[in-house]
Amino acid sequence: MTGETVPVTDRDPAHGGTPPNQIPTLIRAGCTGLVALGVLTTILAFPSVLNPPRVQCTLAAAFIKEANKDNKKFNDVDLKGQDPDKLPCEEAVALANRIPKDEKGTKMVTIPSPSAIRFRGLLTDFVGLGQVIGGLWTLKTLDRRARTVALGFAALGVVFPIVGLFATVLSLFAIYTLALSPPSRELWPRPVDGPGIGGR
Repeated sequence: MTGETVPVTDRDPAHGGTPPNQIPTLIRAGCTGLVALGVLTTILAFPSVLNPPRVQCTLAAAFIKEANKDNKKFNDVDLKGQDPDKLPCEEAVALANRIPKDEKGTKMVTIPSPSAIRFRGLLTDFVGLGQVIGGLWTLKTLDRRARTVALGFAALGVVFPIVGLFATVLSLFAIYTLALSPPSRELWPRPVDGPGIGGR
Protein backbone atom coordinates (compact mmCIF):
# COMPACT_ATOMS: atom_id res chain seq x y z
CA MET A 1 0.00 0.00 0.00
CA THR A 2 2.87 2.36 0.83
CA GLY A 3 4.32 1.93 -2.65
CA GLU A 4 1.34 3.59 -4.35
CA THR A 5 1.72 7.33 -4.84
CA VAL A 6 -0.30 10.24 -6.12
CA PRO A 7 1.44 13.03 -8.09
CA VAL A 8 1.64 16.45 -6.48
CA THR A 9 2.54 19.84 -7.90
CA ASP A 10 3.19 23.36 -6.59
CA ARG A 11 3.81 22.32 -2.99
CA ASP A 12 6.00 23.80 -0.29
CA PRO A 13 9.12 21.93 0.81
CA ALA A 14 8.39 19.15 3.24
CA HIS A 15 11.92 18.87 4.59
CA GLY A 16 15.48 19.62 3.63
CA GLY A 17 14.38 22.32 1.19
CA THR A 18 13.28 19.73 -1.37
CA PRO A 19 9.66 19.98 -2.60
CA PRO A 20 7.93 16.57 -2.69
CA ASN A 21 7.01 15.18 -6.11
CA GLN A 22 4.50 12.68 -4.81
CA ILE A 23 2.24 12.08 -1.80
CA PRO A 24 2.29 8.48 -0.51
CA THR A 25 -1.19 6.96 -0.53
CA LEU A 26 -0.98 6.16 3.18
CA ILE A 27 -0.24 9.80 4.05
CA ARG A 28 -3.11 10.96 1.83
CA ALA A 29 -5.45 8.47 3.50
CA GLY A 30 -4.47 9.62 6.99
CA CYS A 31 -4.98 13.30 6.14
CA THR A 32 -8.27 12.64 4.36
CA GLY A 33 -9.57 10.57 7.27
CA LEU A 34 -8.62 13.32 9.72
CA VAL A 35 -10.40 15.96 7.62
CA ALA A 36 -13.53 13.79 7.36
CA LEU A 37 -13.50 13.23 11.12
CA GLY A 38 -13.09 16.97 11.73
CA VAL A 39 -16.03 17.85 9.49
CA LEU A 40 -18.28 15.26 11.15
CA THR A 41 -17.19 16.31 14.64
CA THR A 42 -17.86 19.97 13.92
CA ILE A 43 -21.32 19.28 12.47
CA LEU A 44 -22.37 17.05 15.38
CA ALA A 45 -21.23 19.65 17.94
CA PHE A 46 -23.20 22.51 16.40
CA PRO A 47 -26.47 21.80 18.28
CA SER A 48 -24.65 22.05 21.61
CA VAL A 49 -23.40 25.50 20.64
CA LEU A 50 -26.53 26.83 18.97
CA ASN A 51 -29.21 25.47 21.32
CA PRO A 52 -27.78 23.99 24.54
CA PRO A 53 -31.12 24.04 26.45
CA ARG A 54 -32.63 21.80 23.80
CA VAL A 55 -29.66 19.43 24.02
CA GLN A 56 -30.04 19.38 27.81
CA CYS A 57 -33.71 18.47 27.46
CA THR A 58 -32.97 15.70 24.95
CA LEU A 59 -30.23 14.35 27.19
CA ALA A 60 -32.54 14.28 30.23
CA ALA A 61 -35.26 12.43 28.29
CA ALA A 62 -32.69 9.91 27.05
CA PHE A 63 -31.55 9.18 30.63
CA ILE A 64 -35.14 8.69 31.76
CA LYS A 65 -35.94 6.30 28.89
CA GLU A 66 -32.76 4.32 29.49
CA ALA A 67 -33.50 4.02 33.22
CA ASN A 68 -37.02 2.75 32.57
CA LYS A 69 -35.93 0.30 29.87
CA ASP A 70 -33.24 -1.54 31.81
CA ASN A 71 -33.96 -4.42 34.16
CA LYS A 72 -33.09 -2.45 37.28
CA LYS A 73 -35.98 -1.41 39.50
CA PHE A 74 -34.15 1.01 41.77
CA ASN A 75 -33.68 3.61 39.03
CA ASP A 76 -37.16 3.56 37.49
CA VAL A 77 -38.77 6.96 36.97
CA ASP A 78 -42.52 7.29 37.59
CA LEU A 79 -43.82 9.29 34.63
CA LYS A 80 -47.49 8.69 35.38
CA GLY A 81 -48.00 7.48 31.82
CA GLN A 82 -46.33 10.45 30.18
CA ASP A 83 -43.86 10.25 27.29
CA PRO A 84 -40.37 11.44 28.40
CA ASP A 85 -39.97 13.34 25.13
CA LYS A 86 -43.15 15.35 25.83
CA LEU A 87 -42.26 16.40 29.36
CA PRO A 88 -41.52 20.09 30.02
CA CYS A 89 -37.75 20.54 29.89
CA GLU A 90 -37.39 21.67 33.50
CA GLU A 91 -39.41 18.69 34.72
CA ALA A 92 -37.42 16.23 32.59
CA VAL A 93 -34.11 17.59 33.89
CA ALA A 94 -35.35 17.49 37.51
CA LEU A 95 -36.51 13.87 37.14
CA ALA A 96 -33.28 12.80 35.43
CA ASN A 97 -31.17 14.40 38.15
CA ARG A 98 -32.94 12.23 40.71
CA ILE A 99 -32.14 8.93 38.97
CA PRO A 100 -29.87 6.92 41.28
CA LYS A 101 -26.74 5.32 39.83
CA ASP A 102 -26.74 2.49 42.37
CA GLU A 103 -29.13 0.72 44.70
CA LYS A 104 -27.86 2.64 47.72
CA GLY A 105 -28.78 5.91 46.05
CA THR A 106 -25.54 7.55 47.10
CA LYS A 107 -24.84 8.82 43.59
CA MET A 108 -27.30 10.44 41.21
CA VAL A 109 -27.29 11.16 37.50
CA THR A 110 -26.13 14.69 36.74
CA ILE A 111 -27.46 16.48 33.69
CA PRO A 112 -25.01 19.22 32.65
CA SER A 113 -26.17 22.83 32.60
CA PRO A 114 -26.73 24.65 29.28
CA SER A 115 -23.54 26.65 29.83
CA ALA A 116 -21.54 23.45 30.36
CA ILE A 117 -23.09 21.91 27.25
CA ARG A 118 -22.24 24.99 25.16
CA PHE A 119 -18.66 25.04 26.49
CA ARG A 120 -18.20 21.38 25.60
CA GLY A 121 -19.70 22.07 22.16
CA LEU A 122 -17.30 24.96 21.55
CA LEU A 123 -14.36 22.85 22.67
CA THR A 124 -15.45 20.02 20.40
CA ASP A 125 -15.90 22.40 17.45
CA PHE A 126 -12.40 23.74 18.10
CA VAL A 127 -11.01 20.21 17.92
CA GLY A 128 -13.01 19.44 14.77
CA LEU A 129 -11.88 22.59 12.98
CA GLY A 130 -8.29 21.91 14.05
CA GLN A 131 -8.50 18.44 12.53
CA VAL A 132 -9.78 19.87 9.25
CA ILE A 133 -7.10 22.57 9.12
CA GLY A 134 -4.30 20.23 10.18
CA GLY A 135 -5.27 17.57 7.67
CA LEU A 136 -5.67 19.97 4.73
CA TRP A 137 -2.50 21.92 5.59
CA THR A 138 -0.46 18.74 5.77
CA LEU A 139 -1.98 17.42 2.55
CA LYS A 140 -1.22 20.68 0.74
CA THR A 141 2.31 21.37 1.98
CA LEU A 142 3.72 18.24 3.69
CA ASP A 143 5.29 20.74 6.07
CA ARG A 144 6.56 19.54 9.46
CA ARG A 145 4.62 22.23 11.30
CA ALA A 146 1.44 21.24 9.51
CA ARG A 147 2.08 17.61 10.41
CA THR A 148 2.59 18.61 14.07
CA VAL A 149 -0.76 20.45 14.09
CA ALA A 150 -2.49 17.47 12.50
CA LEU A 151 -0.97 15.08 15.04
CA GLY A 152 -1.94 17.30 17.95
CA PHE A 153 -5.58 17.50 16.91
CA ALA A 154 -5.65 13.82 16.04
CA ALA A 155 -4.56 13.11 19.62
CA LEU A 156 -7.35 15.38 20.89
CA GLY A 157 -9.72 13.30 18.78
CA VAL A 158 -8.86 10.34 21.00
CA VAL A 159 -9.56 12.42 24.12
CA PHE A 160 -12.83 13.87 22.76
CA PRO A 161 -14.31 11.05 20.64
CA ILE A 162 -17.67 12.71 19.95
CA VAL A 163 -18.53 10.06 17.36
CA GLY A 164 -17.39 7.22 19.59
CA LEU A 165 -15.23 4.36 18.36
CA PHE A 166 -15.24 5.78 14.83
CA ALA A 167 -13.43 8.91 16.06
CA THR A 168 -10.92 6.88 18.05
CA VAL A 169 -10.09 4.61 15.11
CA LEU A 170 -9.69 7.47 12.62
CA SER A 171 -7.60 9.52 15.06
CA LEU A 172 -5.28 6.60 15.80
CA PHE A 173 -5.01 5.85 12.08
CA ALA A 174 -4.01 9.47 11.39
CA ILE A 175 -1.41 9.33 14.17
CA TYR A 176 0.01 6.11 12.72
CA THR A 177 0.16 7.37 9.15
CA LEU A 178 1.69 10.75 10.04
CA ALA A 179 4.09 9.73 12.80
CA LEU A 180 4.85 6.00 12.71
CA SER A 181 4.36 4.69 9.17
CA PRO A 182 7.31 4.10 6.80
CA PRO A 183 6.22 6.93 4.43
CA SER A 184 6.10 9.38 7.35
CA ARG A 185 9.65 8.46 8.38
CA GLU A 186 10.81 9.07 4.82
CA LEU A 187 9.03 12.42 4.49
CA TRP A 188 9.87 13.72 7.95
CA PRO A 189 13.08 12.02 9.16
CA ARG A 190 13.93 12.72 12.78
CA PRO A 191 16.87 15.18 12.96
CA VAL A 192 19.88 13.73 14.73
CA ASP A 193 20.56 16.82 16.81
CA GLY A 194 17.45 18.86 16.06
CA PRO A 195 13.94 19.26 17.39
CA GLY A 196 11.34 16.50 17.38
CA ILE A 197 8.30 16.15 15.17
CA GLY A 198 7.54 19.87 15.33
CA GLY A 199 10.88 21.02 13.93
CA ARG A 200 11.64 22.01 10.35
